[in-house]
Amino acid sequence: MTTKAIIKKLSYLAIVSTILLFVLYLTGNTNEKLAKILGRTAVAVFILMILPGTLQRLRVKGKLKQLKNILMSIRLELGILVFLLSGYHYIHLEKEKFGLIAMILMIPLFLTSSTWIRRKMKKWWQKLHNLTYIIIWLIVAHLVVVGKEKLAILLSIFGIIQVASLVINFLRKRRRKNKKKAIKA
Repeated sequence: MTTKAIIKKLSYLAIVSTILLFVLYLTGNTNEKLAKILGRTAVAVFILMILPGTLQRLRVKGKLKQLKNILMSIRLELGILVFLLSGYHYIHLEKEKFGLIAMILMIPLFLTSSTWIRRKMKKWWQKLHNLTYIIIWLIVAHLVVVGKEKLAILLSIFGIIQVASLVINFLRKRRRKNKKKAIKA
């Protein structure tokens, strides 16, 4: 992806975020109300961000594959948006320990979200971004503690599907590796 394309996507993200904040401000949803709305929005965007990787590991076809491709093309922007929404949410509400830990873990992910840094870090970038799997469950715990059980259940379902897709992917890789060993022997 070119620098021009990245700037264009980030510009759209900034415009959408600004419009959202402006509309919420005009409707009187400021500070605590706004922070709660943005927290719920962050969870929804987080789900959209983790979904393409899960769909890819499950090797979906048809409409789900199209959805995966669309979400994959904006995944970077979704991740940045999750961080920004979560940051606003965290700054304006009472600090809760699971939310705090999730927010702290998001900082290095946010700082290493550019394509340039990804190329420089090589395999370490993926290892760092695997923190997402921990962040899912920290957010679930945060939602339970703050009394958002329905949202916690929804994210838990996506978390379980995520874990299942990782197990399936691991078993596939292991099977391929065993087949290669059998062929060499």
